[in-house]
Amino acid sequence: MAYPFYLIEPDLNERHHIQAILTTEVSDLIVFENVESLFARVDLSKKGCLIASAALPGPGILALLMELERRRSALSVIVLDRNTAFRTIVAIMQAGAFDFVEPSFNDWRLVAVVHRLTNGGALHNGGNGISM
Repeated sequence: MAYPFYLIEPDLNERHHIQAILTTEVSDLIVFENVESLFARVDLSKKGCLIASAALPGPGILALLMELERRRSALSVIVLDRNTAFRTIVAIMQAGAFDFVEPSFNDWRLVAVVHRLTNGGALHNGGNGISM
């Protein structure tokens, strides 16, 4: 079964770059500019994958992860960021992210995490890695 993939990336260039990377792995990527749009349009009780920038405006990625947990979301979350302190990465993983990918990511790293998530059947079985 193919699960939906969602992307929240405030930067237009990054959004296009991530979409280009995932074209071979993800047939249906739904893109949002902000968290509010995701919450308004997505049924969080259904399994899927959210790829989100750690550089979200407003309360930020940790607040998003806590809100997803509060709403008992079935989404697995992959967090992307270029310049995140190690302590923040640990906090992101402890808050329930499936994985963290540092987008100095030679594009294969993001594809590998998506592949592991979809083919390993691990959608929302908890995080298990940091890909740098």
